[in-house]
Amino acid sequence: MTTFPFWPLSRLRVIELGAAIAAHGGEAATVIGNYNALSAAQKQNILNFLRSL
Repeated sequence: MTTFPFWPLSRLRVIELGAAIAAHGGEAATVIGNYNALSAAQKQNILNFLRSL
């Protein structure tokens, strides 16, 4: 099983990480559901972490 390639996103100057997470479709349905179930503060913590990488 492969995942959606992330490299095209790296070419964008501004990345909407929430949209990137949602764009993965069926292969990540469970993860997307888990992400969507998080509180706004929890989502912000994840986005802050991803931006720090």
